[in-house]
Amino acid sequence: MQTSEASQIIISTAQMTNFRQIKALYLASDEYHFQQSPDEFKSPAQMSEQRDETGFEQLLADKNYLVLSATYQQKIIGIVAGNVGDQQSFILRQKIVGHIDEVAVDPSYRGIGCAKKLISAIEQQFIERGAQEISLNVYEFNADARALYQQMGYRDKSFKLVKDL
Repeated sequence: MQTSEASQIIISTAQMTNFRQIKALYLASDEYHFQQSPDEFKSPAQMSEQRDETGFEQLLADKNYLVLSATYQQKIIGIVAGNVGDQQSFILRQKIVGHIDEVAVDPSYRGIGCAKKLISAIEQQFIERGAQEISLNVYEFNADARALYQQMGYRDKSFKLVKDL
């Protein structure tokens, strides 16, 4: 697929009718994360059970949650999901924050701008809902995603430190 074909990618609000295609994208992402860090992530089998139609329908019905899909030639090739709401903190100033939970693109369509289009679209949705900031988490092993986010203007703001016990 040529980069010029990226202009044919259509971003829209996800629909229940696309659940199977969207679940397949989620599960491919779950598999990748599990392979990279099996001690951290649930197995794809566990996630497959959790990613059911009822839960997806509830996400789509939540006014603070967004799931957008990318379609190319009538096939769902990517998704982005996240929520927007008040920052809940005792020490931080109150503001409305959008948080990107997941971005997944079919491996056959990576590198053509699909993720950028999805992220830009959810950013616009967050802005329309009054968000003043957008946050996301990216694991250390996912250098490609981190590079993409930085290219799109995301920066390190805080660091999560962990200690195994």
